Amino acid sequence: MHIENDLWILDDGGAHRIQDSDIDGLIQGGLLKIASIAVSNSAGVAIPSTVIVMVANKNNIAKAVEILGIPLLVRVDYRQLPAKKVLGGIPIETIESLYEVVTYLTDSGYYPLLQQNISRFENQYSVGMAMQRGSRECLVEAVGSGFDASDLRLGSAHPHEYFEIDVDREAIGNSHVIEPGEYSSERLRRIEKTEKLIQYVEYANQQQKMTDTIDMFSMERRQEVDIELHPPERYQSIPLSYKKALVRIAQKLLYIAVPRLPMSESYIASLSFNRQARWRLWDIYGGWYNR
Repeated sequence: MHIENDLWILDDGGAHRIQDSDIDGLIQGGLLKIASIAVSNSAGVAIPSTVIVMVANKNNIAKAVEILGIPLLVRVDYRQLPAKKVLGGIPIETIESLYEVVTYLTDSGYYPLLQQNISRFENQYSVGMAMQRGSRECLVEAVGSGFDASDLRLGSAHPHEYFEIDVDREAIGNSHVIEPGEYSSERLRRIEKTEKLIQYVEYANQQQKMTDTIDMFSMERRQEVDIELHPPERYQSIPLSYKKALVRIAQKLLYIAVPRLPMSESYIASLSFNRQARWRLWDIYGGWYNR
């Protein structure tokens, strides 16, 4: 089983490891999410092991499970943004359901990304790192435990903390931390979202498909509330050692990864810090990403 930093393509020829020489082809083919993961991996940034499914058949799904195990986190890449993009990041728990979900997604025009199951509810911190070509400064926005990177990307949460990184000077400055009252409001909104996400996981596994919204779910439909999955009552600022690790990651992304991606006015790298005490990158997106 390949836990991290391993990338595969599953096509009609079976399973193939993604090599550095394959990245330009992925970019030219418009598969920019997996391409951004691959360039970051080549730059030495930790990523979750990932399989992209180009052809959905039972042999390929069995191979994905052989490579990564089960359950698997399901995300999506695409060449053209669908009118209503499904919400990814959902763990699928059996190989039978995984095959049906992947088939549903490929039939809908997606290229499923299957990743090791890193629960969004177990992140200690998640950040969006904003970068520009030619600039050596990054703006980092962060949310804390009980939140995840999608809260920043989809605008469903205000940053709990932000700070700037000067990658040349390896300096951290202009930090700001959310006020306790504002965080309390953010926490209540996230609790509602968490309960809906839990229902979405159940829906995806039972109905064997994914949806573009969690608004169809409500807290009232759940009989048991998972208190341990809720955010803590107070936000704890990111420790300095964790921030310094982000400085080193920013250097790798700005110097090595971003120059290999298509031109964009800006780029945002999504990362999470997990219980294994390290940052992992989910992807980098630019102007081509609409949501």
